[in-house]
Amino acid sequence: MGSIQFKKGEQNAGIISLDISESNAFTVEALELLGQALKEAREAAQKGEIKSLLLLSERSGYFSAGLDLVALGSASDLGQVLGFFYNNLEELYTMPVPVISGIRGHALGYGCMLALMGDYRLMSDAGVRVGLPEVKMGIRIPSIVIYELQKVVGYTEANRQVLEGLALKSQEALNCGFADSLHPEQEIQSKALAIAGKFKKSSSAGLAGIREASRMEAHAFRKLLKRDLEENLKSLDHPDAQEGLAAAQEGRRPKF
Repeated sequence: MGSIQFKKGEQNAGIISLDISESNAFTVEALELLGQALKEAREAAQKGEIKSLLLLSERSGYFSAGLDLVALGSASDLGQVLGFFYNNLEELYTMPVPVISGIRGHALGYGCMLALMGDYRLMSDAGVRVGLPEVKMGIRIPSIVIYELQKVVGYTEANRQVLEGLALKSQEALNCGFADSLHPEQEIQSKALAIAGKFKKSSSAGLAGIREASRMEAHAFRKLLKRDLEENLKSLDHPDAQEGLAAAQEGRRPKF
């Protein structure tokens, strides 16, 4: 088991480093660790100790490959797993400081979702794919994720991407607006810190208020998350989802 740690860095920025495994795929334990790191980041932000939050990978070639379906396949309580899953999305979505994702490698499924909950997405300029391929496994994508993708890349483009389960190359991600900029992998962290520098002397109250105002009203957001969790639990019982998960765990194509 690797680690997920929160620390205070340069430019009055907080940094959460993902160092779970070779592909940074999330197990149940990793989902819990991310939740703890996000809690620490929120507390630091509320105290004015950080003015931005960077989400970075310590693994070359990967931001996150999403969920570790082999590990999650043995989970006894899927409701609890999805609870951790959604809590982390909510923490990033409602974080009271700007969130900057440094995508130095593939960001697929849950990895892409985490990046979408933030404000800036800096991406490696070569050999990287980003997207939401859940449809290829017969799995439902949370509504809030699709809504954020629609805001970022536009309604029509977002619907095309999720319906086709596209994994975009770096230049494609930049062209459609998912990525804000492209950089050599080794420069991702320094470029993210440069953006963090824009906020290092900003008002904590101002940042929190503007970020909250730019997002869905809190009650409506939590109502949507509750519905999403219920619908995703139901969707996982469908034979297509069961086949898709089994195929992913066995390294083969689903038999739809």
